[in-house]
Amino acid sequence: MMSRKLIASALVAPRWWRQGQEVSEQIDIVPMQVRVIRNIRKRYGCPASVHAPVTAALPPQPLPKSNASADFLAMLLAARVR
Repeated sequence: MMSRKLIASALVAPRWWRQGQEVSEQIDIVPMQVRVIRNIRKRYGCPASVHAPVTAALPPQPLPKSNASADFLAMLLAARVR
């Protein structure tokens, strides 16, 4: 696990450059509409290859490895109970 000091320096230090980004999507259903929640996490790396690339963590997921949002799962449970 990376130290807080390294992560903090990765966000401030000018020697880090953006290498790419990680994109994840969740399906969310609000009554009468379906929407996709997109989380974009930028990835930064050291041009001298001294440090490994740094990417922000994903927001907490109700079900790991699932693209269903918490609201979508709650709607499914509520519809199942009726």
